[in-house]
Amino acid sequence: MRPDFSADPESDAIYRFLRNESQAASGSPPSPATMPRRSTAQRTPADIARAEGLNLGLDQQPARTARPRRSCPRPAQPTRNVFVAAFNLALTTLPACTRRDASTLAQSWVRSGCLDPEQFLTWAESLGLRNAHLVRQLIAHGITPDLLETRIDGTRARIRLRNGESVGGIVAALLQA
Repeated sequence: MRPDFSADPESDAIYRFLRNESQAASGSPPSPATMPRRSTAQRTPADIARAEGLNLGLDQQPARTARPRRSCPRPAQPTRNVFVAAFNLALTTLPACTRRDASTLAQSWVRSGCLDPEQFLTWAESLGLRNAHLVRQLIAHGITPDLLETRIDGTRARIRLRNGESVGGIVAALLQA
């Protein structure tokens, strides 16, 4: 049963729009109000959390079925351990860090040349978690984290790197010191 809105044409138009009964006047071009509604795919909680920028851990893949076991255990991969350590540290310490950002950051640490999680933690503590690109260059020049504690003109080398000074300038100053 349809309510009677004959006295109020605006309420009648709103009612028809909400009920998807809007009709365009004959000969007039269609407008968004007169177009049929599209049915959108149902959004999952993970989609909503992603759109809102929330990290609720809903992006994880569902549990897989049991797969056949290997006859011998897989050898430990050092880069895998560095990836896991960097990924977990990024998620727990960086504000508003998504799983995708943490994965990208962890991959950059794997490419930096760190071979074990302890070495990664030492470099990350010294230069910061977002400076894996500096670590790669420093390792290539043979610089170790303990050398970054050397003072150059009264300021530690690691502080100068964190403040944006070039790796080449720091390496040259450390070789002169």
